[in-house]
Amino acid sequence: DAMFWLTTELRVYLVSGPPGVGKSEFTIWLAGQLGLPVYRLCLSSSRLTDERLAQMLSPSAITFNSVLLQVDEFQSALRRWGASKKDSNRSHGGCSSGVTAAGFSECLQGSTAMACGVVVLTGTSEITTLLTSEKLPALFRRINCRAELTWMADCDKRAYFKHFLKRFVPDCSEEQWTSREDSFLSSESPWASHTAITVGL
Repeated sequence: DAMFWLTTELRVYLVSGPPGVGKSEFTIWLAGQLGLPVYRLCLSSSRLTDERLAQMLSPSAITFNSVLLQVDEFQSALRRWGASKKDSNRSHGGCSSGVTAAGFSECLQGSTAMACGVVVLTGTSEITTLLTSEKLPALFRRINCRAELTWMADCDKRAYFKHFLKRFVPDCSEEQWTSREDSFLSSESPWASHTAITVGL
């Protein structure tokens, strides 16, 4: 999807998963596959306003034709926007500092900022409950694809183990591989089935 639309549209991807599962590493890998420089953006800063964000992402500020923009810990911004909306509904009168949901959505429309490229929103699985069509409809509509990264299952660990070592022992039989994979995942091994690991780890 990213390769197809790279030079013509701004595509927004939502990548969720537990802390440490490899979301940032996946983002770096994706940028490498697409040949794009990586920009990282933190929406938690109170000094970053809608106007400053639009300036940062404007075509005149970005010197590349296309970039990959990662917004990490996106669930924090969603929580803040949700709390700000509740305060507004209760007529507390407080004006929330930092980038607003409306301001961020406007940047994703491409009318005031990036016209093409890739935006990857990463965060915990909490994102999927916070970002809904009812709570943030404009932002929800801008998500083109969603993916969830999880820990490697035993079959993944076996495949990774075999593919990593196969070139060093090309004459190893399938029975020998099965035995070595069993040893690799035995209860005494640090890679045992109860251990949460990723390819990046």
